[in-house]
Amino acid sequence: MVPTVDVYELDRRALRSLATLVEELTDSELGLSTPRAGWTIRDLLEHMNTEHEAISELILDATAVLDADPRKAFGQAIARWIDAFAACPAEGSLRGPNGYADRIPVHPDTTATDRLVSALGRSPNWPAN
Repeated sequence: MVPTVDVYELDRRALRSLATLVEELTDSELGLSTPRAGWTIRDLLEHMNTEHEAISELILDATAVLDADPRKAFGQAIARWIDAFAACPAEGSLRGPNGYADRIPVHPDTTATDRLVSALGRSPNWPAN
């Protein structure tokens, strides 16, 4: 049996831990490559900031102007993300055309990452090309 997991609490904890690491990045580290061909750490942070903020805007019905420095903007974006999800009812509010798809069934022995991805309505087998 797979234990029940509070996905939002795990997300909050992971993002706060990640924010600590992001804040410590140097200017030169922002230019380093990622495993995604053609993407730098700066590109990845800007992408994450944009995506987190887009969802937060939908939930909070309010726009924010994030800092130009992607490290500072990351902290701002995740703070709004955490606030946005805290404002959501526990059931149903994030499903549908403007939110996550229905949970995708996976085998109980699959990895924790794949269970999380499937809980958010995304296929763990999706190829990231």
